[in-house]
Amino acid sequence: KPLKMYIFVKASLPSHKMVAVAHGVLIAHRTFKDTIPYKDWLINSFRKVVCEVTDAEFDELKLYRDYVTVTESGLGGMEVALVFCPRPEWPPHFKQFKFSPY
Repeated sequence: KPLKMYIFVKASLPSHKMVAVAHGVLIAHRTFKDTIPYKDWLINSFRKVVCEVTDAEFDELKLYRDYVTVTESGLGGMEVALVFCPRPEWPPHFKQFKFSPY
């Protein structure tokens, strides 16, 4: 089963959504680059799922493990995205989030 990286962006952001995704992937790379799942994903998959979530969903996602939080200095340090380390299996409800149109 191919590994996927999930990226959750706050739907309430007034701007900077693509910047949040770009920064998030780079921060995730720096954080997870030495882990086996990340190395496998980088070489064999490179699949990403980008979803927009409500602020409440964003906070709920923080209960899971192996993610980085992206903040945006242009928005006063606001938390704007969560990027989860790639893995083959995800909690079932991750598939229920709305894909981002960006």
